[in-house]
Amino acid sequence: MKLSIWDTAGQEKFDSLTKLYFNNTEAALIVYDVTSELSYEKVQKWTKDLNDHELTSGVKIVKFIVGNKVDCEEVEVTARTGMAYAESIGAEFHEVSAKMDTNITPLFQDVCYQLNKLDNEALQ
Repeated sequence: MKLSIWDTAGQEKFDSLTKLYFNNTEAALIVYDVTSELSYEKVQKWTKDLNDHELTSGVKIVKFIVGNKVDCEEVEVTARTGMAYAESIGAEFHEVSAKMDTNITPLFQDVCYQLNKLDNEALQ
């Protein structure tokens, strides 16, 4: 499977540009910093934006809530919190450390698995 990945960095000054990337999107990784409650609070905004896009486009987007920086000791957002939110919106949940390359491969394996699963459901 070939993936095209766009990192929009979640900065508010790029909000209008970021929404342009939603077109033709099949999966979205909404990443937050587990050491920052403020970072986690933005997850709900991005999820709402994705849900709005799904409603207007009629295209299902597979969502992944991803807690990054699990290598750090100053955790403000627990895995339980992230997992509960992901479950409440029907998203997959992963915790990773991009810096230490922790759980990155399983995350992208799950992305490929979920996209393949979605394609198979569409064929039936």
